[in-house]
Order: sequence, then structure tokens, then C-alpha cells
Amino acid sequence: MILALHVLGFKCFHGAHTFNPRNVFVLDSAFKYETKVHWEKLLDGFNGISDWPGACAYKKLMDLFPHAKIILTTRDPKKWYKSYLVAIGGAKSPYKHIFKLIYPGSLRCMDRNFQKVMSSNDMDEDACIKCYENHNADVIENVSSQRLLVYNFENDEGWRPLCEFLEVPCPAIPFPSANNQASFNTFVRKAFIVRATIMVFYLLFILLCTIFILF
Repeated sequence: MILALHVLGFKCFHGAHTFNPRNVFVLDSAFKYETKVHWEKLLDGFNGISDWPGACAYKKLMDLFPHAKIILTTRDPKKWYKSYLVAIGGAKSPYKHIFKLIYPGSLRCMDRNFQKVMSSNDMDEDACIKCYENHNADVIENVSSQRLLVYNFENDEGWRPLCEFLEVPCPAIPFPSANNQASFNTFVRKAFIVRATIMVFYLLFILLCTIFILF
């Protein structure tokens, strides 16, 4: 969905942006104070927000930006849970430990606010699926039909419902597909390599400075 919105000319803040250390304090402040000033600072340069952190703050964002439209993406709950568990959910997620190591501030903020939506027992499939379905039902109940598009990825709906909802022309290219397990694995590897490289150079710099001072 984020790639589709980019194709249509919408630049959206999404979960990957929260791993930028410069965004952590602003994100924390946005959730803490819930003011338009803090959210506008976080979303400076963007005209949309997707997945985490948007899903956890949709009611507040809906009030702060009354003309914004809301897109609720849905999929088979069991497929969703499998993806959630491997990627960011649960103590057994291999990636969560990597993220905590290289992005500690981002993960602390995420853990504090994501659990407002998800079950505290994120290893229990039934509990998580219930939270997922309750969240979807909550969005449908609280967002007026004029502002809401429910987009089901299982139905392979393509461009038309999205473009009609956003009142933009349909592109003459296939609807994008990404963020499957393979692409997520690639993202994690690249993020770890970049962050580890920065840390190595930082430590080498500290070591060289120390040697210079001593000698």
C-alpha cells in the first residue's frame, strides 16, 4: 500500500522512518502530548502516514487532521499473524532482538505504544488475531464511510477502488507488491549491516582519539 500511494504522488511516513534516531524523540513527544504541533513536526515533508505508528494513533490523527482520509488494509488474519510474529511480534521474533540492538530508542517507543493495540500476550495466536479483528472493527465503527476505504489484499482489488477513493487517475502499471518475507529479510540484513558499520567506525574513532591522547 505504501508503494501504491507513492506511485499516486503521496509521500507517507511509515514504520521504517521510526528507525531514524532523529525521529525517536519527536515520535515520543507526539504520543505523549498528542498535539497537532508535535505530529506536524514528525510528519514534516509528508502528506500521509502508514502502518506503525499511524495505526496506533489513528483516532487522534483523525481529530487533528479532519480532512484526511483513512485507508484500512485487511488480509486473512492467520496470514497476518504469521507475518506479525516473525517480523515484529513476540519474544521469539528473530528480528525484534536485532532491532533492539541496533535501534533501541525506536523499539522502546514502539513497545510502549504498540501494546495499546495488541495483546500483551503476543505469542498467543488467538489473542493476537482477536486484537487484530477488534482493531479493524473499531476503525470501521469510528470512521465515517465518507472518509474510510477498506482495502482487502486477499481480493486483489488493484488500483480502481484506491484511486476512486483518493480521486486520482489510475496508473497504467501493475499494482505494486512488496514487504513479503523475502523482502523483509533483505531489509533487516541491510539495516543491520549499515548500523553495524557505523558503530564499528564510531568505536574506531574513539579508539584512535584515546591513543592520540595517551601518546
